Amino acid sequence: MVGDADGIVVIHRQDAEAVAEVAIKKKAGEDKTFELMESDFAAYSAKHLSTTEKRFANAGQMVPTFGSYAEMYNL
Repeated sequence: MVGDADGIVVIHRQDAEAVAEVAIKKKAGEDKTFELMESDFAAYSAKHLSTTEKRFANAGQMVPTFGSYAEMYNL
């Protein structure tokens, strides 16, 4: 059983090692993302936009774009 501020998860004992391996890989990826955000926000933004565009394209959709926060929320 593992918990944090987001909630609790219970894993069968026989699955624990496989789940831990996936979690370690996920954490490493998240660490790289945060490192990039802190060191070069423009590069992070470009990477994030590229990933978002690919996901929308794979779903057959266009990425919604807005000129500003105010425009996005009609302020």
